[in-house]
Amino acid sequence: MFIRTKKVKDNYYAYLVKNVWKDGKTRQKNIKYLGKVFFVNENHSEIFSVSDELVKSLALWQAEKLGFRRGKEKLELKENGYSIRFSPQSFRLVCEGKDCVIRANEGFFCEYTLKQLSKSVKNFASYDKSEPSELAKLGKDLAGNLLEAGIMISKEDFQRLVLEIIG
Repeated sequence: MFIRTKKVKDNYYAYLVKNVWKDGKTRQKNIKYLGKVFFVNENHSEIFSVSDELVKSLALWQAEKLGFRRGKEKLELKENGYSIRFSPQSFRLVCEGKDCVIRANEGFFCEYTLKQLSKSVKNFASYDKSEPSELAKLGKDLAGNLLEAGIMISKEDFQRLVLEIIG
């Protein structure tokens, strides 16, 4: 499965889709509507440093990099007249009461991609050390989910992240 955007009038919307075969041809099937897509300017010069609460820290770091400012319980971003709220606890982004998505780097910063990243971290943490061949697959999965969520980290910080996860 992957995320696809559609342009309707002057707005973009994100959908989780998968390819299916129909009549000998591949077609895209919408699985879930993810929300309106917002494009924001971001500072690419900063690189994340690994901290204790991995995914929440990554999500908070990325949200602040995207321009979110801390509120009482959530972070808020004002963009093109819209107010977007982000909850680090649930990974949910909401604009005008509806789920939304932020296009970040080459990925999509949203509840779905952050939850997929969280699953990757949990899979890595429970990695069976007696199966070293599984390590490469888990690493590729983790790296892919970071990119899908629009979170870019250096190779060195990725290595530190992996070492922190597997302890």
